Amino acid sequence: MGGGNVEPQPRRPAMRSRLAFATIAVVAVLQTATGAESTAFAEAQWNDNVSNGTKASDRIGAVQLAAAGTIARRSALAPNILGAAEAAIRTVTAPRYPDLALVSAAAVGRVEDKLGLGPFASSFWLEASAGARFARDSNRSSYDFAAAAGWRRRLDEMTTVLIGLKSELIAAQADVYRRRFTTLDAEVRRSVSPAIELFAGAKLFRGDVVAYATPPRPDLVALARTRMPVSTFGRPMIAYSIWANACSGEVGAAWRVGPATSLELRYEYRETSRRPLRYRNQLVTVSVLHQL
Repeated sequence: MGGGNVEPQPRRPAMRSRLAFATIAVVAVLQTATGAESTAFAEAQWNDNVSNGTKASDRIGAVQLAAAGTIARRSALAPNILGAAEAAIRTVTAPRYPDLALVSAAAVGRVEDKLGLGPFASSFWLEASAGARFARDSNRSSYDFAAAAGWRRRLDEMTTVLIGLKSELIAAQADVYRRRFTTLDAEVRRSVSPAIELFAGAKLFRGDVVAYATPPRPDLVALARTRMPVSTFGRPMIAYSIWANACSGEVGAAWRVGPATSLELRYEYRETSRRPLRYRNQLVTVSVLHQL
């Protein structure tokens, strides 16, 4: 049948805050015990279409706030080969839409090989991660898995090129939020002073997206793998899981504002499509990173 299955909307228990706080405590203890490197991160992002709506009446903008902490332990595995193990925890909230709130924790393993000698030698890296999300809306709670590879090279004293490929699986409780997708991205970064770096990049995406719409939408029903009634944005809507393609471009700047602190401003324009589905997102992000 067109549009797959319609899922009922399960009862929503409160977010598993005890588990989230336990994760924070474990990360803090590990950091103290191992003396590993640690970072703190905060971010505010405006998304003019967080609902991924295809009609003006369904396009809902929202500010999302995020905070994260990581600890990492690095070691030389062989000449020119560096290994790293990382633990990370992240919280996300949207003040206007509480159902978007979540806490996530992940473990990451990474191996990086420098392909040659000197400051301009290329490096290649492989990364794997596994984690869990604990959401206020339990439908969104999930186990997450990812595998990635990347290449980096300094072209000169001021310019660096990065290319990455990443595949992810989000195994959410509700089928409509279960997603598989792959992202290919490229970025060029250029230092214009000791404290300021400019960057520009592009991304290609292929995989599951979740678009929200007010019914009836027979065009989306025909495309959807599955769908489910939701009230995430304060009114009755349907969430549709659809396989689609996306491309985006972004520009930004980073400033070093202290010995261990940097500020970044980023703008991204993204278009997602699968005929007749098409929507766009504009995202403005301000973030602060501090090395502890």
